[in-house]
Amino acid sequence: MAKLFLEWEDEDLNSPDKKCVTPLWLAASEGHEGLAKMLLGQQDVDHNCPEKGVTPLGCATINGHEGTVKQLVGQQDVDHNLADMDDETPLRYAAILEH
Repeated sequence: MAKLFLEWEDEDLNSPDKKCVTPLWLAASEGHEGLAKMLLGQQDVDHNCPEKGVTPLGCATINGHEGTVKQLVGQQDVDHNLADMDDETPLRYAAILEH
């Protein structure tokens, strides 16, 4: 069903909900690899958009979603070193949480 929304030209793929969560952040948080792949294939999606200071890459790392992490790391414009509000990077989370 998400594919239908991605086909609409006027759909804002970076539009957050009431909790400031974007579709990519939610897909990363829940480990929805298929949806993440579709969103990452869209040129207007902000790959680094943080929710509460945590980027989609950081969120996928914290939650141990290895497949989604691989997808995000494979994107040229994903900033792997972007720290959250606690000054933690995705790599540090992977080390701290032993992922």
